[in-house]
Amino acid sequence: MSPDGKRVAYSDQKGSIYVISSEGGPAQRLAANCFAPSWSPDGNFLVCGDYTESDHPKAQLLDLRTGKSSVVPGSGRPHGCPMVAENMLVASDITLASLKLYDFQNPTVVHFGRRNKAGQCHQLVTFA
Repeated sequence: MSPDGKRVAYSDQKGSIYVISSEGGPAQRLAANCFAPSWSPDGNFLVCGDYTESDHPKAQLLDLRTGKSSVVPGSGRPHGCPMVAENMLVASDITLASLKLYDFQNPTVVHFGRRNKAGQCHQLVTFA
């Protein structure tokens, strides 16, 4: 259910993502080979797990205003990708060994859960 309660996003068994009005009507197909859509807090984006390349799944960001989609940088092998803020999402990798926080406003990925040699539990990676 979208944050404003007006739309519902869902995936079918074949991995197509659809959005439909909560009042009914025809569904709009947005993506293929994607599962588990999650709304951004402002309702302008959906994020889903993209399995176009089954050996290399990634998070896909769908812009509902423009109809464009893009791969979330550094999101290889995601397992769930909920949006937690307008410009942020959290995902664990498929091994469930770590969490990643993706910040789109300040292009960074913060990895949590794996300790580095200094014993720190997070690592900051910047992407363009």
